[in-house]
Amino acid sequence: MRKLNLSILMLAMLAFGFTSCKKCLNCSYVYEDDHGDHSHERTVELPEVCGSNSDLDKAEQEYETQFNLLPNGISFTCARD
Repeated sequence: MRKLNLSILMLAMLAFGFTSCKKCLNCSYVYEDDHGDHSHERTVELPEVCGSNSDLDKAEQEYETQFNLLPNGISFTCARD
């Protein structure tokens, strides 16, 4: 019985470990939407990317490359969960 309880505990820890190790990348950029007499700050959320650290590094690099093609005055940020 003790061996069964230990096996269940190990499976639970393994399952929790896989769900808690999921890493995601959330990026967005902010720009001013100018209407002549007034402007609004707009935030654009980019699609979330989840996977290994190398997947997230690659996705962040691709977003940064695309961001560098945008006009100046636009701020770009990324955060990992």
